[in-house]
Formats: sequence, C-alpha cells, structure tokens
Amino acid sequence: MWIKAYQNEQYAGVRGQDLHFAPGVNVILGDNEAGKSTLLTGIYDTLTKGYKIDGRREKAFLASRFPSGGANSIDGTVKLEIGGRQVTVKKEWDRSGADSRAVLYIDGERSTGAAAEAKLRELLHFSGAIYDNIVFGRQSNEQSVLEWLYAFLFDSAAQGLCGSLRTILFQIPECTSAQPDGCNQRLLC
Repeated sequence: MWIKAYQNEQYAGVRGQDLHFAPGVNVILGDNEAGKSTLLTGIYDTLTKGYKIDGRREKAFLASRFPSGGANSIDGTVKLEIGGRQVTVKKEWDRSGADSRAVLYIDGERSTGAAAEAKLRELLHFSGAIYDNIVFGRQSNEQSVLEWLYAFLFDSAAQGLCGSLRTILFQIPECTSAQPDGCNQRLLC
C-alpha cells in the first residue's frame, strides 16, 4: 500500500492540508504543535473511522477532532495505490452526524456510505490492531519503531537518503484554522 496524498479542508483545527508522498519512506518534520500528529491522525481516521458519529458515545472524537472555534464539520481525503489499484477515500464528519458521509473510488468506480466502508475494509484487509500498532504506531511504541527506522536508514545510508530511497522530507509549517493561508509543505530533500 502506498499512501500517495492526504488533503483536507478542515480537520482538528488544521486547514487546507494538501500533502503528496513519494513511494518508499517519507519523513515528516516540524516544530512542536505544527500539525505532524494531526496529519497522521487525519489519515488514520479517514482510513479507519466510520463516517457515522453518535455524539453520545463519541464525545472524545468530537472533542479532539473538531476545532474549538465551533466548526460543524471536518473532512479528510486519502489517495492510495493498493496492488496497482488507484483508490480515493473521502470522508466528512458532521458534528450532528446528520450530514456525515463516506465516498470510495476504486479505479474510478464509486461507492458511498456503508458500502464504501465495507469495500475499504476488504481492500485494506483491516485489523484495527495492525493499523493501530504498526502502520500508525503510537508514541508508546516509539522505541521499537525508532530502532527499526534507524536500522533501515543505517543499512540504506550508503545508497543516499534522498537518492535511492526516494525519500521526501516535509517541513510542516505552523498552520492553524486562524492562519489557513500559506500552509504549504516545504520539500527538504
């Protein structure tokens, strides 16, 4: 699976993200509170979170993902390549749950709602544990992830970090809902 791009209009107080990733390893750098974790959470939620929200049961999701400025909706779009198939996942969550939606395109074929989510689970061969612990490892697993990453980069260092690995390093600027303009990533490599 190659996550090719992530975009949003508004997600957890960060607006207008439009990031494109190269095949292989991509490294995201930025100051504290620049939006690195929010970016990963946005990708994770777009791929794994159901589009329907029950405000009574999902207070933590509503509190952590919806900006405190009173936005009524958040969204995410992830473009992937899986086994040569082009996949686009679009989700929009409405605070009330009434206007939330999911749209999935697989090689141009469109699915919506629960059917889209079922096809996505099948396509990703979903197991929540795999995505929680490996693909989107949390800081609690950082030691093992860093050891793996160090070994990978050290073994590959002779090939050149920016050459053979086709690695892109993004510098994420401070970008909040208060300053949506000028929120573009900077290519470092």
